[in-house]
Order: sequence, then structure tokens, then C-alpha cells
Amino acid sequence: MAEEHRQPAEQEIVIPRGLCRRCVRLVSRRVSDVPGVVSLRVDAALGLLHVWGDAAPAALLEALRSAGFSRHRCGDVRR
Repeated sequence: MAEEHRQPAEQEIVIPRGLCRRCVRLVSRRVSDVPGVVSLRVDAALGLLHVWGDAAPAALLEALRSAGFSRHRCGDVRR
């Protein structure tokens, strides 16, 4: 029987718009370390973080907080 290939779930998190390159690298490093993250993409212009995988939304928000982004500056995890 052929192995079924499912696409990882996508989550979208609102982050501050216009992040500098240093902040994008920091966010990318912290979020990529969260268990269950397969890949991610930061859209600094729109203020969106796209995460693929099965990571827990609370863990993603905690990673952002540890990178210096408070709940008031980011949040709204959408699947």
C-alpha cells in the first residue's frame, strides 16, 4: 500500500509589520526550534508569520515572547 503524503498544517500568526532583518532572523531561529515546526516564512511587510507543521500554537507564541515580542505586539494564531 502506498504511503500517504499529507501536507503539514499551516498556521498564520500576526506579528509587527516592518520587522528589520535582525528581528526576522531572531523570530525565525526561535520559532524553528519549536517542536513540530517543519518550515516557516516571515512576511515582514504584511506582518505575518506562516508556520507549517503540527506545533502547538501556545508554543509558537511562547517562542515569540522569548524573542522579545509581547502578546500586545503579536498573536492571533490562525489555522
